Amino acid sequence: MPIRKYANARPLGRDTSDYTVSDYCDYTEDYSNINNTVSDYSVSADSVLLSTLAKMSPAYKAGKAASIADPLGHRLSKILRKLRFKMSHDRYIEIVTSLSAMEPLDQAQFCHIIEERFNEDNQA
Repeated sequence: MPIRKYANARPLGRDTSDYTVSDYCDYTEDYSNINNTVSDYSVSADSVLLSTLAKMSPAYKAGKAASIADPLGHRLSKILRKLRFKMSHDRYIEIVTSLSAMEPLDQAQFCHIIEERFNEDNQA
């Protein structure tokens, strides 16, 4: 018997005249409907490439590991880095010392308030 070159290859001598496609397929959808629904989910290659490259960077990996190890500490360090350049040295030291004396729930509330203010500043 010869080697099949294709997955749907049939042996020689088989009569296929009595078989029709409708015997095997019960598709009720129109091809245009299928194409319209599939084309709504397009993804650009640039966005996929950029997100992949961002996730491969060492800084992203280190940040992700830090956020998994200590979520609140990572969030606080991000907030303090942003605050450092917006205020004087003395005021920054006061905020850091008061944050270290706070309870974890108060620290999380502080982070939430500051993040909202940063988002408002970025939108304006």
